[in-house]
Amino acid sequence: MNTQSNNVLTWALWSVVASSVAVRLAVLDPHTLHADEALYSAYSLYIARTGDLFLAHWNGFPPDKHPLFFWAVALAIKVFGNSDLTIRLINIGADALSAALVVSLAAQGGGIAAGVFAGCLYAISILGAFYGATVFIDPFSIALGLLGLVLIYSRRTTAAGILLGLSVTAKLFGAIYIPIALVIAFRRGGISAIINLATTCFGIIIMMLGLPILFNTFSDSSSFINEGMKNQNFGISSPEEWLPRGADLLNLAGSLFESPTSRVLFFVGIISAAIGVRKMAAEPRDLLLSIGFVSLLYVTGLMIISSPVYDRYFLYLLPILSIAAGIGAANIASKIHIVTVRKAAITIVVLTLLMGGIQTIKKLSGGDLMIGSRSASATYGGYVQLCYWLRHNSGVIQVWNHSLQWHLAFCLQDSAAQPIWFPETKAVTDYQEKKPALLALSKADDPRIVEDIREDGWTVELLSEFGGMRGIDLWLYQIRPRNN
Repeated sequence: MNTQSNNVLTWALWSVVASSVAVRLAVLDPHTLHADEALYSAYSLYIARTGDLFLAHWNGFPPDKHPLFFWAVALAIKVFGNSDLTIRLINIGADALSAALVVSLAAQGGGIAAGVFAGCLYAISILGAFYGATVFIDPFSIALGLLGLVLIYSRRTTAAGILLGLSVTAKLFGAIYIPIALVIAFRRGGISAIINLATTCFGIIIMMLGLPILFNTFSDSSSFINEGMKNQNFGISSPEEWLPRGADLLNLAGSLFESPTSRVLFFVGIISAAIGVRKMAAEPRDLLLSIGFVSLLYVTGLMIISSPVYDRYFLYLLPILSIAAGIGAANIASKIHIVTVRKAAITIVVLTLLMGGIQTIKKLSGGDLMIGSRSASATYGGYVQLCYWLRHNSGVIQVWNHSLQWHLAFCLQDSAAQPIWFPETKAVTDYQEKKPALLALSKADDPRIVEDIREDGWTVELLSEFGGMRGIDLWLYQIRPRNN
């Protein structure tokens, strides 16, 4: 590329990154965490406070994930302190990096217009918007994988192998980028590049997985792999389950983009990429073919595995599908032979895409989320206010809770209040010491719990209610035996 093209690409890259971050922050409720996010935050905070990198002395809820992501969040906490923003800082940065990498990878395959289109699609995807600033592991793993792909274009296969290995270490789904990496490596450096990439990548995976296992073995604590095996239902689901799950995945793919312009650009771009792939140069053709192959393989795998499938798993497809759609859309734009008209058309599409997409996502953020594992039934606003209340009210010793077990494990680590999880109401009513305590409930709990406790001889008094941008989510009660 010449200097002018590089300048245009740089401006496009920074514009896409800024738009991506703006969209994530616009829809973020800082006082809302999914249960998994709260647990990962709890692990990270514990590591930051104790230096126990492998959570060998963690009491309760043993980890079933590699601690790599927890180390990154713990580092942010050590540097910036514990806050709602700090625990999300790693993924905000990772997702912003992913937006830049999508622009770069698409530009490698289809020019500046491809990079701009792909970056805009990634920035305003509804799935990316609601997950980009979370404390889930996925955005971190995806950024590592995409950075590995970019480095291969620079023929730095050793560094790329390290990053791809770390992506898989953070979360197994990062393996989706390895086949694409191997194809690019072959085009850039032949068989020797493939061998170097594969050796480095799998060496890092073995080393990173082996370290915690060895440490846990010698410290007589449970390995995260053992815990992961316990928590997953591995195997192949029955054939009658495949079609319904496939339909769910197709519906999810259709809802990746909400504004009409983004949907049209995405599907037209994908179709154009598929139709025009034969006439492309070897390198972009191989990139598109590898994206198509791994996408089909990945969706098929999600469709037939017996383990639970969450919509955030589709996040791994978002960047590579955006790249494919961007290259296809740029291929259509290249048919406009008058340069001025072509530039004007691209500018109009991009501005319409960003303005319409940002407005649509902002509007959707005010209601119940469509994203399943970030839905209103699974997230609780107000936990920060709840924990502030618990920390600043003297005499609080025990806080009984059910659905909030992981949230309280995170936010009460420095509090005198002791969170006690009860698996069912009977665990409260049969509590032998019959001491006064607090009861924290969320909208995910059965509301009959309060009446059951009253009927079993306890006095229950509502102390306060807490909530986020979607209304009241949490209720705090004082409970005491009726004879007290």
